[in-house]
Amino acid sequence: LPPLSFPDASAATLQNLLPGAVAVALVSLTQALSIAHAIALKSGQRLDNNQEFIAQGLANVAAAFFSGFPTSASANRCGINYDAGAKTPMSAIFSALLLVLVLLAVAPLVAYLPIAVVAGLLFLVAWNLIDFRRIRKILATSRGESAVLAVTFFATLLLDLEFAILVGVLVSLVLYLNRTSHPILRSLVPDPRHTGRKMTEVEDSLLECPQLKILRIEGSIYFGAVGHVERHLDTLREHSPGQKHLLLMSKSINFVDMAGAELLVEEARRRRAGGGQLYFYSLRKPAEELLERGGYMAELGRENVFRGKREAIGGVFTRLDLSICATCRARIFEECASVPGPGEAG
Repeated sequence: LPPLSFPDASAATLQNLLPGAVAVALVSLTQALSIAHAIALKSGQRLDNNQEFIAQGLANVAAAFFSGFPTSASANRCGINYDAGAKTPMSAIFSALLLVLVLLAVAPLVAYLPIAVVAGLLFLVAWNLIDFRRIRKILATSRGESAVLAVTFFATLLLDLEFAILVGVLVSLVLYLNRTSHPILRSLVPDPRHTGRKMTEVEDSLLECPQLKILRIEGSIYFGAVGHVERHLDTLREHSPGQKHLLLMSKSINFVDMAGAELLVEEARRRRAGGGQLYFYSLRKPAEELLERGGYMAELGRENVFRGKREAIGGVFTRLDLSICATCRARIFEECASVPGPGEAG
């Protein structure tokens, strides 16, 4: 049995081991979480990622005092536990105790066990862990998830399991960043089928205000999405120069980082230079707090941030050019009724 000993914790040893330890920890945690997620899908249990990470960390710390290798979850061991009807972590403790008894009693006999027999058992357990119904659902619903599945599958054939899982995680991360870096931007107008302030996406049959563009950004404005959002805003200014005012429906903006805040400030400057302004409706609290802490709100103008939709439309309407309103035939806002239109007496 391994002796109890205190590991070398000198500064030189820690410095040498740190890069490799971080890599091993990431791979081990990724593998453990993937296997736990697969078992949880079959058992219907709720997976607590934080608890799983804490357990893996404590196990590795304890193993260091017994000359142990870095530990992680095992697909075959977990599969056997699940097939045997195990419900709690006590199954792992009983398995460890039984393994100790085997080592003490019949360790020499185990050496004569054919490797092919063990391999067949492992293949049988692994086969039972495959969820074909879920694989078919992934292939039918998402090309991105299908790509992750295919890359991870072939990686397991060419690489060690730990690195194959890491490859799958990295591909998932790349696809996630690609998706979040292209938030959806929708042009909105008041829905003529509703008497209230409900907005709908612009269609060919719906008119827009010639002075005000209403835009909803569905996603986050962070460093990865700045380029996409900036190109869209540039296109709006180029194609609709008369819409000098821009109202951002901000409820769908999850968060804004410094790069996103600087983009908003630059857009506000461009709007002001063209005789318009940038406004916000229903700005989320985390985004608003970042703009305040960074001093960006002073540049954007607190008076340009509105809480209610009626307040936003009404506040922006007072800053429009009434001479243009007098010749406008769109008349899409309730406030338009207060200004005489074409052919109406002043």
